[in-house]
Amino acid sequence: MSRKIGVVTGTRAEYGYLRPLLTAIDNNPSLILQLYATGMHLLKDYGDSIKEIKRDGFSISHVIEMGSKAMSNEYELAKSIGKGVVEFSKSFNEDRPDLLVVFGDRTEPFAAAIAATTMNIPVAHIAGGDVGMGDIDHVMRHAITKLAHLHFTMSDQSRHRVMKMGEEPWRVFNVGALTLDTILNTELPSRDALARKHSLPNKQFILISH
Repeated sequence: MSRKIGVVTGTRAEYGYLRPLLTAIDNNPSLILQLYATGMHLLKDYGDSIKEIKRDGFSISHVIEMGSKAMSNEYELAKSIGKGVVEFSKSFNEDRPDLLVVFGDRTEPFAAAIAATTMNIPVAHIAGGDVGMGDIDHVMRHAITKLAHLHFTMSDQSRHRVMKMGEEPWRVFNVGALTLDTILNTELPSRDALARKHSLPNKQFILISH
């Protein structure tokens, strides 16, 4: 019988990390992908990136509304998490995924992990054990780790950090960064092609990305 694998995505950046995994699940005949789009994907101010998911050919099981004011202040952020827990719970009750995959440290995977764990749906957390700069994301990453049942870390150091939080070693796997799969399996344009496309000067330059 096919296993239903739920995956949560809330931002364009995180979706870029998850794309190789989504493709692998979608192409596996023994798995059914249940994709939950939420957060910044739904906001035009952030590029309305849900369209990118659809262009890639993925079917979205549910669109989870968490509110558009989450970034404005702490009160709205807390409300957004609460709304996310409610909306994810409704969707999980309908879909009953066999496993839910969440990535990173944002409010969207945090709300989804709360809902899934409470409903006895196993949670797999990607990129646990990393250390942030002390903001709320740093706290939520570790909270998601404690809510999750399986852990896929991006470094051996992060794996050991997750185990120090009390997670059993057999549940924690150092798999590296998912984005490497994208890089290794994507035909990247040459320097000359990029220069022509973006009218770059024919000299050395530095690209800075944040």
